[in-house]
Amino acid sequence: MKLRSQYFIYLTAALLAAVTFLRLHAYLDPSGGDGYFYLKQTQWLAQHFAFYHADYSFVFIPLALLTKIGLSVLTAYQIVSCFSYFMILSCIGFFTFKNLDSFPKYKFIVTLLLLIAFSFQTPLLRLCFEFIKNGFAISFFLLASVLFYKKYYKWALAFGILAALTHKTVALIFILSLGILILSLPRISKKLLALGAITVAVGIALNPRLLKHLLNFIQQIRVENLNSLFGINSHLNSVHMICLLMWLIILLSQIKKFKLENNYQKSFLSALLFFSIVPLIPMFGGANAEIKWRLMIFSFCFSFILYVFALAKIRNLKIVITTFVLSLALMSYEFSYQSGYPWIILASREVPDIQRLNEFVKPTDELITHHGMQFYIDYQTPIRAKSLIDPDHVPLYQVAYLPEFFLRNDAVKDSVYQRMLVQLGPNYGLFYYEDFKEIVIEFPYLSHWKNIYKIRPNFVQNY
Repeated sequence: MKLRSQYFIYLTAALLAAVTFLRLHAYLDPSGGDGYFYLKQTQWLAQHFAFYHADYSFVFIPLALLTKIGLSVLTAYQIVSCFSYFMILSCIGFFTFKNLDSFPKYKFIVTLLLLIAFSFQTPLLRLCFEFIKNGFAISFFLLASVLFYKKYYKWALAFGILAALTHKTVALIFILSLGILILSLPRISKKLLALGAITVAVGIALNPRLLKHLLNFIQQIRVENLNSLFGINSHLNSVHMICLLMWLIILLSQIKKFKLENNYQKSFLSALLFFSIVPLIPMFGGANAEIKWRLMIFSFCFSFILYVFALAKIRNLKIVITTFVLSLALMSYEFSYQSGYPWIILASREVPDIQRLNEFVKPTDELITHHGMQFYIDYQTPIRAKSLIDPDHVPLYQVAYLPEFFLRNDAVKDSVYQRMLVQLGPNYGLFYYEDFKEIVIEFPYLSHWKNIYKIRPNFVQNY
């Protein structure tokens, strides 16, 4: 019965992933603002056996392989993102079911309800379908943890390394887990220390941007406003924050009971706890704000896993049921919360005449536009568009965002159409960069975020 229940939980995860795939596959555009970045990188890797952009994440290997066997690059992207979703749900289902052994009569239904409710949470969906590298890396890290739990140590190490090679933050999580595991062993052999050191060295060497981003983060640490935890952001809302804090408090209330756990579990939970708490520290002011909200997605998912581990330590059934009901009630808010999932920007409809860019812009010319649109232009044309200003090369052209309500004023409309080189769609047009700057100075309300660009930091690749 126990084995059948586990299989049913995995089947539920598979059905959720399959339904999500069918939903995504109905669109002609990828999910997330970076979707076309992955499509371009995958297509180029499959055709030329080389990376187009300076991003060497392992996730592009399965994407390119799926493309090589005949699938469209978009279908490959959707399959990999749904695979990550399935793997994360399966691993969470595994941990939840295992940690409710003290309540055999209720653990199957509790596991199933928690899993289904968690599957609809915006932070998890963003992890898998907006930030595909993050989701793929976390799915492999959790899979490695499950394999280690089942004592398949070599496979666990292999998937842990692949997770580290997929995303730099997960590389740090893996390194921390491995370090705690080795140092917590009763006897530390030189051979094991050497293996750990080699693994870390290889992970860093094959992830060249890891140290650059880490050093840049440290240099730009700033104290942020204390109310920033509940500030408006696109990843978590206040209900998610309440869930996160509640799950961490439940875990911390049982922390003393984890002293008797095995070394694997201590290292795994310690790493999750560390990366759950770090984003809550008010040190992400200024340029590091976006890093905070990316980490908050990790924190939300990790705190849920920590919560299900804490359930195994609570012996009072009434307390378990209370925390379960509270979690389910808070997570049910997601059914009425309009997050905009699956966050698909219909670029193919927004700029149906994108090929007309080739009449004006040469592949060597500097063209700038907003984040997301840059990758669509990059994918559909030979032009390598940018979304950040290079201080050494002022762009020659700009694809500007001009929705209809921007042009209701006749003076604005006249000025815009006089200087527009070509209209690419109902809301976009091509301009000389300096010409559009003059229009914005004349009519400041045109300075929408899609028309304003930041200076490219030194540690960010020029794309």
